[in-house]
Amino acid sequence: MEYGNWVKNAESVIFTGKTGVEKIWMACAIANKACRMGYTIRYERIPRLLEELYVAHADGSYPRLMNRLAKIDVLIIGTGDLIASESVIFFSGIQKEPTGIDPC
Repeated sequence: MEYGNWVKNAESVIFTGKTGVEKIWMACAIANKACRMGYTIRYERIPRLLEELYVAHADGSYPRLMNRLAKIDVLIIGTGDLIASESVIFFSGIQKEPTGIDPC
């Protein structure tokens, strides 16, 4: 992870564990490193991201939103209180093609 190859190769990194084991802290730490390497970063919590997706569906801006999200090199998604099955459903639809590098 140190050299950012996981970002270049469009690989996912998933942190799992009980509440309080600092999953988001670890994700933010590697995102910080990726940002210093010139990659774009975005952090969202699932409720906020889902709201944004629902609104985009309703107002017709969904394709534009998805294009904007696809251009982000590192997208950190905080699951909060989702149970495992909800997380699987949410993450099953997320795929990303490698994109160019934008400054942070």
